Amino acid sequence: MGQRFQILVKTNKRLYLYHAQWLWGEYAIRRIGSFIYAINQKKKIEKGYFDIDREIRDCLFWGFNYKLSDQNKVHPYFDSEILEKEDFGKKKNIKDFLESLDNNNGQFILGIKDNEIDGYAFYNPHRYNESEGKRQGKLINWEEYLLDYIKEDLETRFNKTQLKELERGKKIFRKIPLLKYFPSLELKELN
Repeated sequence: MGQRFQILVKTNKRLYLYHAQWLWGEYAIRRIGSFIYAINQKKKIEKGYFDIDREIRDCLFWGFNYKLSDQNKVHPYFDSEILEKEDFGKKKNIKDFLESLDNNNGQFILGIKDNEIDGYAFYNPHRYNESEGKRQGKLINWEEYLLDYIKEDLETRFNKTQLKELERGKKIFRKIPLLKYFPSLELKELN
């Protein structure tokens, strides 16, 4: 059913998991770039009062829905956006868990520590995914992620505002380090 994509965010306290429909390639760079942009803007506005665990949902939904004529559907993957221990079943780590999800166009992982973004990665699981094998099963950056998508003429597919959003997303990703490891399941809330 369409392009299925998941977004996993790990903070000091929690793991969040969202599902996005019809999200792939440059669309993922635009939307997730807007999500990160929203986090950065909220931090500036709220200065010492910003709390990612309080703001994550609003920032994500803004990044996906701020323009009424250009939106992607995003919602919690399970009933709750906060992952609980039982959501993992017998999976022992995040990588195995991500492999088990219904996906065909990649996943995104964002690490946030002490309200600061400390890394990101795209991930193409082996199961159901349409990417080439050499980019499956490992953490990759935004440029590697885009290699699996046809380079259509963006000038005909995106309008001027959408192209600006895409460039903003690329600029944001260039400033964030790539995660070297999958996040851990070690959280007090999961015990």
